[in-house]
Formats: sequence, structure tokens, C-alpha cells
Amino acid sequence: MTALLIGCLSVLFAADAFSQDKPFPVLAGPYLGQRPPGVAPEVFAPGILSRYSMLHGKLVFSPDGLEAFWTCNAAPVQSRWTTRQPPQGTWTTPEPALFSIEYVENSMAYSADGKRLYFHSRRPLQGTGAPKDKDIWYRERTSEGWRDPVPVGPPVDLSTTDESAPYLAADGTLFFTRQESTGAHGAPGHGAAQIDIYYSEWKNGAYAEPVRMGPEINSEYPEIDPVIAPDKNYLLFTSARPGGYSRMMNLYVSYRTADGRWTPAQCLSRTFGIDNIWFPSLSADGAYLFFCGGYPTDKGYADSRYYWVDAKIIESLRPFKGDPGQQLEINQEEKNGNELQPPDKVMDAAGIRAGLVIGEVGSGKGRYAVYLARRVGPEGKIYANDIDEKSLAFLKDRCHKQGFVNIETVLGTTDDPLFPKGKLDMVFMTWVYHHLEHPVTLLRNLVPSLKPGGTVVIVDPDPVKNKGGKSPENRSPDRIRREAGEAGFEVVRIETFLKLDNLYVLKVHGQDD
Repeated sequence: MTALLIGCLSVLFAADAFSQDKPFPVLAGPYLGQRPPGVAPEVFAPGILSRYSMLHGKLVFSPDGLEAFWTCNAAPVQSRWTTRQPPQGTWTTPEPALFSIEYVENSMAYSADGKRLYFHSRRPLQGTGAPKDKDIWYRERTSEGWRDPVPVGPPVDLSTTDESAPYLAADGTLFFTRQESTGAHGAPGHGAAQIDIYYSEWKNGAYAEPVRMGPEINSEYPEIDPVIAPDKNYLLFTSARPGGYSRMMNLYVSYRTADGRWTPAQCLSRTFGIDNIWFPSLSADGAYLFFCGGYPTDKGYADSRYYWVDAKIIESLRPFKGDPGQQLEINQEEKNGNELQPPDKVMDAAGIRAGLVIGEVGSGKGRYAVYLARRVGPEGKIYANDIDEKSLAFLKDRCHKQGFVNIETVLGTTDDPLFPKGKLDMVFMTWVYHHLEHPVTLLRNLVPSLKPGGTVVIVDPDPVKNKGGKSPENRSPDRIRREAGEAGFEVVRIETFLKLDNLYVLKVHGQDD
């Protein structure tokens, strides 16, 4: 009761301090009826939400877009607010939300289905009493509103640490900040505390043991407010680490690569040109990024603003070493192979261009995969297949070191690369076909992976050009035609410009582009 009374008094004080004579405007449509932003941040709902409190807390919208919460965490006046838009109606005048100020309840985050609302709180586990360490709680939505709060509990919530700033991926994985009383590193202003980002996967109806994220994201300085993209392709967070744009808090992003690793964090505050960014959030569909920005003054956070921006800007900044002028790291063996099969000439002849999704059979350690990835660019993708796990492990490490995020390795069998069904514009193989024990079987197994009109490109030694070489292994153009026909393909083109090899383009028989 004491906590509720204190919370209500604070909200009433805030409403009295910030209310204006003008009534709440008539607003209808998604996101308070505001015009969507472009790829440069814009102030969100200027002059509207700031009527009710200083803006220094997270702004979140429900997945159905019909409810919003925002908070002010700036002393001495703190407040929590909510507004709703009934179907075919207009947004309601903001009113105090159901979160306790005494227990520092903040950082709201919806589950993907909108049925749970997560937040952090210093609420005692028995429900009343003095504030305790921060834990993550949630409320469940019913037809009558939100139920009483429930702690997430162990192994996420621990009695010896602070857990805060929850955020959920579409699959239920929970990302959060954990502050330990002691840790391997100190952080300025936090004593001996270690403040890092963790995640806990949702498995069999419960949260698994949390995992601390790696050095690409966590540092000796505080990392807080994690925001995961719905598909977990990137992670946003704020940090006071040195080297950022702002002298206070900065917004950072780390991208998940195709092999599940994370790229070193890069500062988004510098891109946006906005000081002291806190409290990021994403719309449920990942289309828009919201955040709070602005330095405090002698009036506190009275000049702080909510911003929003088209989240396409985030993907456009994804690190990708794919520009044609970049020098790739290759060894002497690869260099020798490339002299006989110049990658650019081969890819030109094969019709490989930006945006294609390609499966490479027998990628090995990635001699051609990195060139294919560079050519298709960040909008395309390479599924790099091999039957040798060690070679694929080498390729994964190579991609990580060289910054390729559009290569995904696939361990296959001798007769089936196990590419995803219906995803490929092209299957490519070089110096592989003549080693196949059952080429017809493998070709047949490629058909389900191809999109309609997809092609298979084979670069393989020509027996005539290789006189004195390993001619028994080499398959003649006639033989390749015959085997392709048995597998349901037809050879539509043969290029003979290479010194020792031919390039064959196959299509499924009877299919047009």
C-alpha cells in the first residue's frame, strides 16, 4: 500500500508539473498517428508526450500497436504513463500506468504475442515491504487487463545480483543486463561491479541457464538496455565505454553472422549525431527504432526527446567486406587455382550478380566462397557445403576474421549437399564434379533446393585440354550432358574460355526463367 501511495503521489506531482491547458490531441493510426520517419532520426510526437513528464525512460508499443507505455526515471519527479487506441478509435488521454515508482519498475518489453509484459523491479518476492535487488518480472494479459506481477525467478533472477532491462526475441529468448557486486573488471562509477549483457533461451516451457555475451559486446564498462532484433540478426545496447560519440551514454549495435557469432560493436550514436542516447526499443515487426536522447541540464531531463528512425539504417550499416576493391586474404594454393579459374571472369560467365542466393557444392576452406559472397553482396547469401567438418570449421573462422556475414556453412553427404529447400537461385561447383561417385544422384538432390528457373553451374576439367593430366577422372562434355539429362537437367550453355576447364550451365528440363 505504501509503494502504491508513493507511486500515485509522484505521478500526480508529475501530472501537475507538466500538464498543459491544451487537451490531448485527437490522434489515430499506428504510433500515435505520426508520419513514419526515414533513415535519419526524427523527434517522435513532438510536444505531445513531453506534456506529461520529462522524457527519460523507455517507450514501447504493443505488438498490435494499440497500446503504449513510457516512463520518466529522472529525479526528483518520476512517472509511468500509458495510452491506448481502441479499434477504429483514437488514442486515449495518457494516464498513470500500473508500474511502481518506489520499486523502480521500468524497461517494459512485450512478448512477441503481446500476452506478457516484462519489466524490472525492486519489488520484494512476497509482494510488500522494502525494496530489494532488481529482478525481472512480468504481467500476463487477460480479457480484463493485466494480472499481478510474477517474478521470472532462477536461473535468470539471482539473489546476489541485479537483473534488469529485459527484452525478448520472437522465439522467446530473453536478453537482459546483470550487475554483479564484484566482477573481473571494474567500471567507472560502479565500484567493483561488472555490468554485462546476458541471454537465456526459452526451452521446454522454462528459461535456460543464462549465457554472458562475449567481448564483441561486453567490456569492462557498463553495457545496459539490450534490444534484440525479432529474428536475432542484431543486438542494440547502450554503454558509457570510451570512444563513443557522446561524453555520456552511446548506442551500439553488434550483428549476428551466419555462423552464429557476433561482430564487434559499432557506435550508432555517431551515425545518428545525437548525444546521450538511452532506452532503445524496436517496434514488434522490427521496422522502427525508438530511443531517448539529450543531455541533462540544470532543469534535469526537461530537454530530452524521444526519437524514432527507420530500422533499415541499421541493416545498411552491417559490416561487410564485399566491395570489389578489397584485397582478400588468400594463400598460395588458392592463388594458383585462381590463376587458372579467375573468379571475376568465371562469375561473369555464370551470371552471378548482387542479391543472388547460391549454394556451393564442395566449398572446402572457401577458395571460391569468399568471392561468391563478395559478388552477391549483403542482400545475397552463400550456402557453403562440404562433407569435411574441419574444412567447414576453417571456413567459419575465415568468415569471422574477414567479416563475411553472408556465408552459412552446410555439412552434407557425398550424394546430397543438404541445401535448404526452394531457396537457391544457383548451385555452383568448381573442380568438384569429376570427383563425384554418383553425379546423377547428387544432381537429382539439387532440384528441390532450386527456385523456379534456378541454374546449376559446373566448372570442371576438359579431357582434351588436360592431355597428359588426370584425364580418366575428367568427364567429357557429352558425358556431362548425358548425366545431366538422367538427373532431369539440360545443359543450356557451355563456355570454353578457361585454359584447362569448361563452364557448364544447367537448368531443370522444361523450366523457363
